[in-house]
Amino acid sequence: MAPQIKDNEGDPYCPINRELEGVFFWVTRSRGDLPTISPFGDIRVVVPLERVFDESARLYFLDFYCMSGQSRNHYVTLVLTERKSKANRFCRKHLVRLEEDENVFLMKEGGTYKTLRQDKVWVEVF
Repeated sequence: MAPQIKDNEGDPYCPINRELEGVFFWVTRSRGDLPTISPFGDIRVVVPLERVFDESARLYFLDFYCMSGQSRNHYVTLVLTERKSKANRFCRKHLVRLEEDENVFLMKEGGTYKTLRQDKVWVEVF
C-alpha cells in the first residue's frame, strides 16, 4: 500500500490535510475479530501492530468526529509517526502527543495492544 497525501475529507480544518502522507488503518476490532463491514471499503488486511508501533513510533491525537449520515458512529483518528521523521516534527507542533502506555485509544501493554472498547466509537490510525 503506497502512502497518499491526506486529502480534505473529514474536518476541513484538520491540520494534516495536504501536509502528511500516509495510509489509514482501522484498529478497532469486533469482539476480537476483523469486522464484517467497514465504511472504508471491502478490503481487509491484518498488519501486526508491532511492525509499525515499535520503540521508534510516536502517537498523536488528531480528531474525534461523526460522519455525515452516520450519527450513531463516532471516529477517533490518531497519527502514528517515526520519531525522527518530518511527519513527527509536524505533529509535535500541531497535535497532542499520546503516551503509548497511558491512553484509552491505542495502548501498548507489555507485548500486546489494546484499543478503545466502545461499540459506537471506531479508532483509525493514519
